Amino acid sequence: MTSLIVLLLLSKTIRVPSEYSTIQAGLDASTTGDTVLVAPGVYNENIQFYINNKGVKLISEQGPEVTEIHGNGDVVVWASRETGLDTTTLLQGFKITGGTGGYDGEGGGVRFWGDDITIRNNIFTDNRANEGAGIYLEKSNAIVEYNLIYNNKADNGKDCNGGGVFCFADYGGPYYPVIRHNRITKNYAKALATGVTGGGAIVVVKVYAIIEHNVIDSNYADDGVGGIVCYGQGGETPVIRYNTIKDNDSIGINVRVLSDVSINYNNITGHKKYGAAYLYFVKKNINARNNWWGDNTGPYQAKTNPGGKGDAVSDSIDYNPWLTDTLGVEESYQPKIPPPSTGKLLSAYPNPFVGNTVINYSPPDYMNSYSHLTICDISGKIVKSISAIHSPTSIAKINWDGKDNSGRVLPAGVYFIRLMNKGNTNPPLKLVILK
Repeated sequence: MTSLIVLLLLSKTIRVPSEYSTIQAGLDASTTGDTVLVAPGVYNENIQFYINNKGVKLISEQGPEVTEIHGNGDVVVWASRETGLDTTTLLQGFKITGGTGGYDGEGGGVRFWGDDITIRNNIFTDNRANEGAGIYLEKSNAIVEYNLIYNNKADNGKDCNGGGVFCFADYGGPYYPVIRHNRITKNYAKALATGVTGGGAIVVVKVYAIIEHNVIDSNYADDGVGGIVCYGQGGETPVIRYNTIKDNDSIGINVRVLSDVSINYNNITGHKKYGAAYLYFVKKNINARNNWWGDNTGPYQAKTNPGGKGDAVSDSIDYNPWLTDTLGVEESYQPKIPPPSTGKLLSAYPNPFVGNTVINYSPPDYMNSYSHLTICDISGKIVKSISAIHSPTSIAKINWDGKDNSGRVLPAGVYFIRLMNKGNTNPPLKLVILK
């Protein structure tokens, strides 16, 4: 507990480009617990996380629609192999584009190998790679959530699988990457390999992936496996639940060489060949019970349910019972990137004050939010800027000591504090300093 308090006290906010001209320079100057805060703009660079960046939060001030990292070839954002990063390390709020594949062509937008990270509220688009054009994770327990992943192409090499996301482990582990609350759409896989094939949206290979609450739609691959591919040999048990999986070329979910996988409470519709298929010569029963297949008669299965009018399933898919409507499917993440709440100033106490006051406000409602407040004098001149990073909570508190940005005590008078989050139209809060 003591070390955590010390870490919080020593952590700092590093600003790009006002303090450091590039994102990489800001990362290089950061260490555990720091926040690298990036102003809106287009940053033409490739970003690398190092061992000293464990627990560092790389965050844009105003979100992915106005803050872009455009790679100059290679992978746009990546980490040195096995640097010890964990999921307290954060990449949030960027449009990530222009990647062309890193080592061995793996990863276009992001590539983490032997490291963990939380990848949240980003837009991945127009990246290319051999595998994992949007995001490539190898031997990783990364959390991928609330992202828009679209129009990425796994077509730049010999394997060409996983247009949106590729998760892989060849040994060690087990590894538990989490893919949740994303929209993954219009990604493409050329699918040239003979083993792991397709996966326009997602490929998971030899990992215990959790894929939940996503919208996975309109992805495609040359071999027809437009949606999700699960491949493994060591008893891995991926979980696919509470997703909307629709209109993904010929096959929504393809299971290969896998001991077990759970496919439950999904909306699986609109696939030309199979909603779910187990296409391997070793016969196993795959748990795909309690899904909605697009019709209350259940999935079409030539041998066991020839009257089913929903998406077809192959042999070895245990689909019974099925859902007869969509009420049993929990609402999945919707297509739009969730806009942050702008927050609201509430009060300051004491006010008027001498020395210190505590400013109370309701922060934005998304995780690990950023808030920026400015204090102006009676003429409108900004005398103090205050930044805060916080998890969602009903009320946040900031202590102000009545000093300006240079550390000088301000004279008695009337001041106004304003919450500067994008879109905020709330009036400023009046503060009075006494002597």
